[in-house]
Amino acid sequence: MHTAHAAAAHAAASPLARVEDHRLLTGQGQYVHDVVRPGMLHAAFVRSAWAHARLGAVDTSGAADMPGVVAVRDGQALAGLRLPGTNPLWPVDDATRAPLLPTDAITSVGQPLAVVVAHTARQAQLAAEAVWADAEALAAEGDRAEGGPPVSELAFEQGDAQAAAGAHARVALRHEQPRVLAFAMEPRAVVAEWNEGAQAMCVWLGSQTPSRARKDIARTLGLAPEQVRVIAPDVGGAFGAKSSLSPEELVVPWLARELKACVKWTASRSEEFTSAPHGRGALLQGELAVDAQGRLLELTARLSFPIGAWLPFSAVVPSRNAARILPGPYRVAHVDIHSSTRRSHAAAVNIYRGAGRPEATLLMERLVERAARRIGMDPVELRLRNLVAAADMPYATPTGETFDAGDYRAALERACEAFGYPAERAEQARRRAAGECVGIGLALYVEPCGQGWESARVTLHADGGASVASGSSAQGQGHETSYAAIAAQALGLAAERIRVLHGDTATSPEGVGALASRS
Repeated sequence: MHTAHAAAAHAAASPLARVEDHRLLTGQGQYVHDVVRPGMLHAAFVRSAWAHARLGAVDTSGAADMPGVVAVRDGQALAGLRLPGTNPLWPVDDATRAPLLPTDAITSVGQPLAVVVAHTARQAQLAAEAVWADAEALAAEGDRAEGGPPVSELAFEQGDAQAAAGAHARVALRHEQPRVLAFAMEPRAVVAEWNEGAQAMCVWLGSQTPSRARKDIARTLGLAPEQVRVIAPDVGGAFGAKSSLSPEELVVPWLARELKACVKWTASRSEEFTSAPHGRGALLQGELAVDAQGRLLELTARLSFPIGAWLPFSAVVPSRNAARILPGPYRVAHVDIHSSTRRSHAAAVNIYRGAGRPEATLLMERLVERAARRIGMDPVELRLRNLVAAADMPYATPTGETFDAGDYRAALERACEAFGYPAERAEQARRRAAGECVGIGLALYVEPCGQGWESARVTLHADGGASVASGSSAQGQGHETSYAAIAAQALGLAAERIRVLHGDTATSPEGVGALASRS
């Protein structure tokens, strides 16, 4: 091997100090809220206090006359502008696309009803408090309501439907998950600047998906994608919650173009609680049948996922994911799985930290554990008897997925050996006999992830260095370090000679984005 190449390969294989950290830890990072542009205006949104109401007139006259106010706009000014469509992985009726600002119906607490633009953020906020909405409260449907038809449904039934006839035991459970707020350290924020001469828009946005955000903004404003540049600078946390645009993040670019100005909005913590996308919230119900030898005979699962008042791009993904990863790494003679999503008068629910995978795993592993207790079998032994064997790989699951490779039995046996499982079980029994409450937790799961594609562009420069650009932006993963290390090893360069570009649609190729474990 060439000496320089060998040195670079050795360096890439050695631990590297993250090149991003010094800048971020010494306050030199730049988040959207740090962006300051000449003549920048500030936006504040008027929020709904109703979960469901018939909207009448919105009185903006008091706000329009307040100091520093440049403009006040309600839903009538944006009539016809709706949120972008959803992920085509699962077709959803186009009628579910919500308006950016409502004109006749309020559908959730915290929904933006109007927006004020002023010279300072304080002036905008004070003026927003002077806007009044005439509304007639209506009955609101919660996440568990069975009102209208589901927005989406997915069902799988496969195997021997008579297998459970000889079941030795059946176990069942119902698990109702609360919603959680995807509470990033950096709240939602957007700065949009319209260049009238160039007929171009530049948007600074805390986003996991700059390329898709660019397309969505262009489509909403009736522009060509080439007229829009999206810059995702440092992003303070995401985990799926910043993968889709919220109504506010589309209203602000619309305002910038209408006012031929630069407009900035940063969400308050209160706004994040009520109007930012939530996560989780599913109702999981399942039943598992087993024979006397612990063989899994039948899994019946009914999964219901809330999606709230409006649909982010990936709204139906948690429901789809939960259904398709069941029954996990186990062979089950017959499965009957049904998953659905329903609207409710509440904040939207988006993908968040696993997006359906933790929900399905929780259901399956609790059922397996309960079945082991019911028939008096050690839970590790029951799992070992039902895991898909390495010899059966690649393995087609009953929900249409494929396990490409894996020795799940060996993995479980190694984990138990490293843990000292028999001794820990004996110690658990001793401590319980002494009156202590002691448990041993065990869970297995397999998930599809990182599917699809992502972009990369490598450019060699005359000075001997290189640049690496990708459509996958970063929210703390350390892309500037890891991408440079990978390229250094492939090119035979020192990692310090490689510059990594990401998060800017003007300098990076179009990509999917940093979500679903793809980067």
